[in-house]
Amino acid sequence: MILYLHYVYIMSTTSAIDAKNQDDNDDGKTNNWGAFAGSMIQNLVGIIIFTIIGCNWIFMAHNGSLDLIFPTKISEYLKLSPNSDVKVPGIPIQGGGGKRRSRIRQKGGSKDNDYTCKPSMCSGNIGMSGSSTDFMEILGYGQSMIESWPYELYNGDEKTGFSWEGFCNWFARSEATAFIYYRYFMKNVFRGGPQAYFKNLVPDIVLFFLASVFAHVLPFAVLFCSLLTTIGSWVAGGKNWWAYTGIGLFIPYLPFMMLGNVAVQMVSALYYVFLAPLFIDYKTVAEIARCNMKWISFLFAALTIGSAFQHLESVTATTMLVTWIILAIKACFF
Repeated sequence: MILYLHYVYIMSTTSAIDAKNQDDNDDGKTNNWGAFAGSMIQNLVGIIIFTIIGCNWIFMAHNGSLDLIFPTKISEYLKLSPNSDVKVPGIPIQGGGGKRRSRIRQKGGSKDNDYTCKPSMCSGNIGMSGSSTDFMEILGYGQSMIESWPYELYNGDEKTGFSWEGFCNWFARSEATAFIYYRYFMKNVFRGGPQAYFKNLVPDIVLFFLASVFAHVLPFAVLFCSLLTTIGSWVAGGKNWWAYTGIGLFIPYLPFMMLGNVAVQMVSALYYVFLAPLFIDYKTVAEIARCNMKWISFLFAALTIGSAFQHLESVTATTMLVTWIILAIKACFF
């Protein structure tokens, strides 16, 4: 009896050691396919958003019609007299204007995009077709804003004294200044500064990741810049700015101007990041996606492997990793 109990004790101890070793080898994991599928759905949604933002950003960076999309000439907002010296401080090249509709035809509208698919180690694409339809004019780009509210309130006479008409001039000029600053900011964010560094120096794959970072930061940047430029626009609104701003401390129209500008500019920024390029020329955006699809597919596969290490057994995840490495080497070097 004693020998039997000793035998049972030895066998149970051995089984416990074997079980512990098995748990150590598998890190205590079992294949949780449900959690893995949920993680895969998150990865898929994330990679779709990543692709849309990146393709849209590249489209805007290479678009030669950004001056139409983001007009920054004061004469495109306000009806100025021939000898007017009204300018927006800090904004270069403010002359001209008034013929934006004809410019859209001269520049080519949505077809004015010089993006070309450049072959790389991990991409077999060598070119892309141009767009066949011009949606710029259909969407309203290139139309004069002089007769739209609130810019129509401006009477063109900077000598108007302290009066209701003077207040209308100040209000229209302040709003024009605020939105010129916003559009100048957006134009340079998309193209990488006045020298267009994103277009001329940054490879597509890098710009995809930069675009994702900028897209996360952009709402906060737009909020800060909108508040700052709205306050600055009150000062740039004309010679009697101090009077109209002072009155605004007692008749609270200044907060409404600030909140309105912030809301409109925030929605506008999100529209240009996520939707505008698709409306302007979805074919070119699709071609940009096709040109970069191979490395984006490998990125999605890498996210899948990360999910596998999180929710599946080590052997399964390691097998997927080795397969991914082999396919990546084959695609990039052979």
